[in-house]
Amino acid sequence: MTTTLRNNAWLIWFIAALFYGVEFFQRVAPSVISQDIVATFHITETSLGFIISLYYYAYAVAQIPVGLTLDRFGARTPLAIAAFAVSLGTLLFAHTDNLIILSLARIIVGIGSAFAFVGCLKLAKDWFTGRQFAFIVGLTNTIGVLGALFGETPLNSLVHRIGWQLSLLFTAIAGFIVCALILVFVRNAPNEQIKMVPLPIKTTLLQIIKSSQSWLIGLYAGLMVAPVIAYAELWSNAFLEIVHHINSTEATFATTLIFVGIAVGGPTNGFLSSILNRRKLILLIGNVMALALLTTIILVPQLSFLALCIALFFFGFFTSSMLVAFPLNTEQHPSTISATVIAFTNMLIMIIGALFQPTIGYLLDFLSAGSHHHLLTSAEFRQALWCLPIALAINLIILCFIRESHCKNLCK
Repeated sequence: MTTTLRNNAWLIWFIAALFYGVEFFQRVAPSVISQDIVATFHITETSLGFIISLYYYAYAVAQIPVGLTLDRFGARTPLAIAAFAVSLGTLLFAHTDNLIILSLARIIVGIGSAFAFVGCLKLAKDWFTGRQFAFIVGLTNTIGVLGALFGETPLNSLVHRIGWQLSLLFTAIAGFIVCALILVFVRNAPNEQIKMVPLPIKTTLLQIIKSSQSWLIGLYAGLMVAPVIAYAELWSNAFLEIVHHINSTEATFATTLIFVGIAVGGPTNGFLSSILNRRKLILLIGNVMALALLTTIILVPQLSFLALCIALFFFGFFTSSMLVAFPLNTEQHPSTISATVIAFTNMLIMIIGALFQPTIGYLLDFLSAGSHHHLLTSAEFRQALWCLPIALAINLIILCFIRESHCKNLCK
């Protein structure tokens, strides 16, 4: 690849990754504004969990059509339309007093966001060499996590100054700008005139669905991400304030460290898995350490603030090992259907993660139903969150049945 093409590749990838960062911001923003939404619309924690989880259901349902679309038409136009949809949905979410429109807006954002990660990885496969793919997966996730970081502490400060609705308006504007950048700079491949003939849709889907490895790897990745989606992206701030007795600013900062850990761990774990030629080893180490750290955070409320911050950072770092599941799954299939394989894996991740958000909300409502207080207690929160370590423990069993790829195809 010439220097010009190499520079173009990084620019194209970076602009697509910016869209992923914007959509990741939208994903985690409810963690900061959750109580504002409850107060504004006078809804229960269960209702809040359901409305926020609509993003994940829409995201998950859209994944297979997204993968098939990208395999056939490339990433440029679909990504631009998707960025516009995310921004439009954000505007609706921020400026409605109707719960139905609020829910619809969350669905629109979810559908548009479904293109971001898969589209970015599709461009990475078309513009970079195979050996770089696992690292690019991690680096893409790092950009997404940077969006999540802006969705925590900076958003928390902005919300306190101008309110949650006006704050979301600025994020919508950022999305429209990214949409314009995609249209101007992104190209599908170094030579767009050379196109591979895609496999028939039925053939593509059957190859993936009939493979037990597709399901096992997707299930594993979903259960690994569930604590991030259900805890870090929605319930962590309230949990830390109630269980660990810290203020909202400290809780937001501590939660941010989870995403810092993911940002550092994503490319690190991808790089190590390629260097060691072992995908499963990285998954095993990450799973065991994430389980130990999350259990400690839930079980030991006496942790000092420093110890809590360290635990949350490394919880994010080791959880990010799940990104290795994407190259691991593509290595089980022909490269011609890689975008759909990535989308299938992403779909299972979002379905499983979405189930845990309202589940924790339901458990919190159930555990506090018989009490006379109106605020959640430390014991109730800790009991509700035990479903997350259980999910990570189940993952250790699933991992036994996943086949090691030894970086086939990608490390040649």
